[in-house]
Amino acid sequence: MSRKKLASPKIDLRLGARSCAKLNLSQIVDELLSNIKERQRKILIKRFGLNGRNPLVLEKIGREFGVTRERIRQIEVDSFRRLAFVEKSDDFKRIIERAKKEIIKAGDFYEKDKLKEVLCPQASNLEKNQLMFILNSAPELSLRKGTLKVGGFWFLKEKNVQKSVLAAHQLIVKFIKENKRPVRIGKIVDFLQTTEQKDFFPAEKARSRAKMICLISRQIDSNIMNEWGLNNWRIISQRGSGEKAYLVLRQQKKPLHFRKIAQLISLNWSDGAALPQTVHNELIKDKKRFVLVGRGTYGLSSWGLVSGTVKEIILNYMTEVNKPLGKESIVEYVLSRRQVKAATVIVTLSDRRFFAKTKDGLFQPRK
Repeated sequence: MSRKKLASPKIDLRLGARSCAKLNLSQIVDELLSNIKERQRKILIKRFGLNGRNPLVLEKIGREFGVTRERIRQIEVDSFRRLAFVEKSDDFKRIIERAKKEIIKAGDFYEKDKLKEVLCPQASNLEKNQLMFILNSAPELSLRKGTLKVGGFWFLKEKNVQKSVLAAHQLIVKFIKENKRPVRIGKIVDFLQTTEQKDFFPAEKARSRAKMICLISRQIDSNIMNEWGLNNWRIISQRGSGEKAYLVLRQQKKPLHFRKIAQLISLNWSDGAALPQTVHNELIKDKKRFVLVGRGTYGLSSWGLVSGTVKEIILNYMTEVNKPLGKESIVEYVLSRRQVKAATVIVTLSDRRFFAKTKDGLFQPRK
């Protein structure tokens, strides 16, 4: 019985910085499927979406064929066991060699979907499904399926790193929870090298392995500052204009006008343009984190910025120090906390209603 050939889109598969080859994924898939029986073929086409449709779960395929989901799973396993021994094309081997190189470079394991992205950038859904099937047909690769806590990931069968990956993931999640604030990869690496999993994080692989575990996790995520935390933390989920404004200011490391903040929010997040007035309202009401340092310009209180007029800032500074101060130190202090010109500070100091000058040329509050 003849069978219908699958669609045959050609894609650019990046096989390294120096080469880029045109590979016909459908031809590779078609050659693989020709080595198994028709029933197995039909099941794998549905299971992996090789017909251009969405992949189906075991249970749904079982209902279509009138068997249990376990029987479909057995047929899938038997099919790949058969495919492990058939002769593969040169194009198949090139894909698998590139996949192995990427996996090794990442620390001997790689998040499932991200591996497809790096092998086949900007692939269509069909191409992603075909690539998934091809990778599953490689006897030297293993796929650890995802759970509620950890997503799926590929690893080299000879390395068998999955137990170490899962154990390290538990440690990272616990560390972040106890830290109670987002952390960078470097701090996670330092922590891991003090644990019972330290042998899994040698210097040459520590950073890549720690980062890939974070990428695999379904409990933690990162923000635009490349900080990792629990994915239900607002600073990680980055929900709301206030949280986004806070991250933008931390990223830029300087006070910004609220319109500029709104513009940068729109550039950093793809969930719609930020309205300047909405951003401004968030900045105004959150006085704990945001400080008005000029007309419409805001900074972060964590930078040591303070709110209030220039006069109020000077008086508070003098009260805190409790001694007469020189003009230069007063100007330096105010400029470090407010976005104003030095001339503005000097003019404010000349107001004799609030400030008095000593014989030594120092300034103090007028009594």
